[in-house]
Amino acid sequence: MPDVADATKTPVPAAITTPSSVKAGIGTLEFTNGYPKGETAEKLRDHLDYLHGVETFMNTIQGVSVFAIRKGFQDAGVADGDVLIFS
Repeated sequence: MPDVADATKTPVPAAITTPSSVKAGIGTLEFTNGYPKGETAEKLRDHLDYLHGVETFMNTIQGVSVFAIRKGFQDAGVADGDVLIFS
């Protein structure tokens, strides 16, 4: 009689496993059993910090631009509530 535990084991396809190293734009990333090694984990954290900074900039630039336009109009003598028409 075959062992039940062996009958339920399905081999993991190599196509869905994490390779031991991956070349990326931030350098070569090294993995052990799918987990990032120390230096790789540090690189990934640093890159995520950078991406969060870019995201913060991109999410706030519109508000900063609108504030600058309003300030420019006020400096030119256009008060809040005035209608400004220009070509």
